[in-house]
Amino acid sequence: MTPVATADEVAMAAALAEARLGEAEGEIPIGAVVLAADGSILARAHNRREGLKNPTAHAEVIALREAARILNR
Repeated sequence: MTPVATADEVAMAAALAEARLGEAEGEIPIGAVVLAADGSILARAHNRREGLKNPTAHAEVIALREAARILNR
């Protein structure tokens, strides 16, 4: 029987998947997720500094902006 992943493991796997997407795009491989109060993933992102030609396009900033948009605040 395969053990069930914890919420933290699911979140970390999602962040790592985002990092891989960034790496495939030629970015520094960093991924970020924002979790809702119930532990579900609210937003996710990877670095896009090079692609967007924007020094503020860090994974964490993009994920936080997306979470704010989703929450409308």
